[in-house]
Amino acid sequence: MNLISKTTNFIKEKDTMTHHLVNNVAHLISAKKSDAFRHLEIIENCRKNRKKFNDPEFPPNESSLIRRMDTPAKWGTYVWRRATEFMPLDKMKVFDEIDPNDILQGQLGDCYFLSCLSALAERPKLIKRLFMTEQPNEVGCYAVWLNDNGEWKNFIIDDYFPCSGPNKGPVFSRGNGHELWVLLLEKAYAKLHGSFDIIEGGDPAWALRDLTGAPWDFLDSTDPDKIWRFVMESEARGYLITCYTRSTQIREEQNPLGIVFGHAYSILDAKEIVTDYGSERLIRIRNPWGYESIYMLII
Repeated sequence: MNLISKTTNFIKEKDTMTHHLVNNVAHLISAKKSDAFRHLEIIENCRKNRKKFNDPEFPPNESSLIRRMDTPAKWGTYVWRRATEFMPLDKMKVFDEIDPNDILQGQLGDCYFLSCLSALAERPKLIKRLFMTEQPNEVGCYAVWLNDNGEWKNFIIDDYFPCSGPNKGPVFSRGNGHELWVLLLEKAYAKLHGSFDIIEGGDPAWALRDLTGAPWDFLDSTDPDKIWRFVMESEARGYLITCYTRSTQIREEQNPLGIVFGHAYSILDAKEIVTDYGSERLIRIRNPWGYESIYMLII
């Protein structure tokens, strides 16, 4: 357990419940009305002209995918496909039953962002309030709220996503079944920062701020008692909590408990239990790579 406490940073998003009450109407206070509802005009015009929406600000080409020189060469082989090309429109939903298990990480190294999505998904309304478009549309135009340096902004995106081939599905993060919310939030986040490769690697604290607009607190400690107090106090106040481990020279190296170095997790629960051998302190974490969550022991 000492390996975990030495390499794990814990981050909590503060005042979640207060922020939860601030709905899209409140967001509009800091946005021009014309900007907030521009997507409706786009959808109407596209329908009138019988064409699909192509986002000129974040086009489906290399400029939206690659900005850094160290991006893997295979990214150049990715193919942009519309959502309706890899899932049927009649079954498509922006979200159905929002659940942290909906989130599946792909080839993009943005586990810090996905761990925050997973934390928010424990309270589905925190995800739903980010969407101005809650239903799929045939023109492929969607509007998502993100907080950019303290200001709520409405990001309009099309439904083109990088795929691993001309007849294959999304190569980056995706949701279960025919839900779009994970794909759309990741693309909007890439648009906020300029490209998909720019959001590879990051700090969960900043991602929490961008998704909630709320302040955050941070703990970097090797003291199990201090970590436990931090997590338990945060749980009691209903804060969102994530954690991440520092990288090593070996990519995706794991410690003896299976915790991946250089990786981020959402914290779902914390409990102190009594066994025949005494009391044990457990923290439940979720890995955005897959469906399962695990309990890790804080000694």
